[in-house]
Amino acid sequence: MKPPASLEEFFFRPIRARGFGLMRMVWACVAAAFLLMQWKDVAYYYSDGGIITARTSALIMRGAYRLSILDWASSPGVVFVLYVLMLGALLLMALGVWPRVTTAVSVLLIFSFHERNQMVLTGGDTLLRNIGFLMVLAPRGSAGSTARWPRLRRGATRAAASEATMPIWPWRLLLWQMVVLYGTSLWYKLLGSTWISGTAVEATFHHPVVARWPMLFMNTLMPVAGVGDYLMLCWQAAWLLLLVPRSLVDRLLPARMARIPLRRILILGGVVFHGGILLLLDAGVFPLAIFTAYVGLLREDDLGWLGALSLTPRFRSRSSRLAAGPA
Repeated sequence: MKPPASLEEFFFRPIRARGFGLMRMVWACVAAAFLLMQWKDVAYYYSDGGIITARTSALIMRGAYRLSILDWASSPGVVFVLYVLMLGALLLMALGVWPRVTTAVSVLLIFSFHERNQMVLTGGDTLLRNIGFLMVLAPRGSAGSTARWPRLRRGATRAAASEATMPIWPWRLLLWQMVVLYGTSLWYKLLGSTWISGTAVEATFHHPVVARWPMLFMNTLMPVAGVGDYLMLCWQAAWLLLLVPRSLVDRLLPARMARIPLRRILILGGVVFHGGILLLLDAGVFPLAIFTAYVGLLREDDLGWLGALSLTPRFRSRSSRLAAGPA
């Protein structure tokens, strides 16, 4: 039985896979960079020779919906071998070598390490796992593959070069993930008092653990801290507007009215906000995990708009063809 045309259009309309291909590369680089920081502490964090053994892990950690290879392979030597294997898979994934296989291996191992010791995780690690799981499920995992390179060297035409596609449902799931993330964050902010009173950003800037800069410099930012609270609340609330059907927007706004896609405005706002966090505060992997998701949310019109801003057309042309994947 064939689904209704509107339902098929909503879930299975083909879109270009360039954004997801780029997201896979960025995801692998971000995950590998932060895992490399644990090189000296792998056995301490994740093996029976460290702070939590496989036996005590089941008593301390969340038990529901938990699966980790390291529950069975828990000796320090084996754990380190799996760690090196994970880094190798991430490197191949970033380079686009066997992307479907290396993505699956990387995500499985990252889940295993994260679930082995949840005490060292942050919200950014959770977001990376969610993105990784979505990439494993998404079709057209070959976008951005090195299989594309020989065709480029042979001078393949731009039409043949450009157009690896995938159904739109993975993109919609990623967008929904971001709407839920920001909507939930907004809800909990409104339940407290510091964001409503305009003191949350100021308090964070004065936190000695997360502030990257001396207090003398952080104090100079106080005049804009209160405004930042309310701008943040408005920006997070605006993500909920993405749930408004496009047909309703077309009815409410004049047809000739120039429109900048709301998604693009929200992503640009997120780059400013999370970039500020990355610059001023030590928030772990979270800002970079958010940027990774933003890359996956870029559609062909967004990438074309970014390409139009480039000052090097030749580089722009080559990079877009590499990200497109096999035709």
